[in-house]
Amino acid sequence: MKPTLLTTLSFLLFALTTYFPLAFTKYIYDTDGYPLAPGYKYYISQTTTSGQEGGALILGETETGGGGVEACALTVLQEFCEDDDGLPVRFNVSDGGYVISEDLNVEIEFVSDEKPCAQSSKWVVVENPLIFNSKWISIGSSEDLGDVTQIMDGVFKIKEQGLGYKLVFFSKWSRTYFDIKRYNDVDGRRLVAINFESKKYHPFEVEFVNAKRYRRSVV
Repeated sequence: MKPTLLTTLSFLLFALTTYFPLAFTKYIYDTDGYPLAPGYKYYISQTTTSGQEGGALILGETETGGGGVEACALTVLQEFCEDDDGLPVRFNVSDGGYVISEDLNVEIEFVSDEKPCAQSSKWVVVENPLIFNSKWISIGSSEDLGDVTQIMDGVFKIKEQGLGYKLVFFSKWSRTYFDIKRYNDVDGRRLVAINFESKKYHPFEVEFVNAKRYRRSVV
């Protein structure tokens, strides 16, 4: 009896340690109720409870300091009005897995038929106090952004918020989480990375729309 009891207890312990953590895994779902999958294209859309109304995500040319403007559209902006779809994104994961959960680190990149003028379409958090007083979301490499603008070393994550989700950035250097929020810029609402409260930065609660199953544009 003792060997049988020991075997049974060992099996139960193995089953609990293997499968029980899955009950605590929070998966990220699109607007159709399907878990987000790496490699698929999605539109990031603002939810109705996210505060100021806004439209699709685009790339824009913003000031570089000294009155100049970026020669290439690198800054991630949200349009003021919901007129079209904007640019879809693709989520990539290096941790493996077929679906995206809150625990996973994700890469975010724009997907477009048009070749970007930057070397990369992946989102990065950048910092340059001479240009802008907060960290913001851009695309491109150091060659695209210039020597003065610093690319922060970190990863993006998706977390539940309100009726939808929020995007967050984890800085590997400072071990700090930053919420992705919005700042009213000239040509759109600039996506910024903030770890403090301020009325000039607006929440960005989002949902994910499968680009293959739905389009807002009217042709």
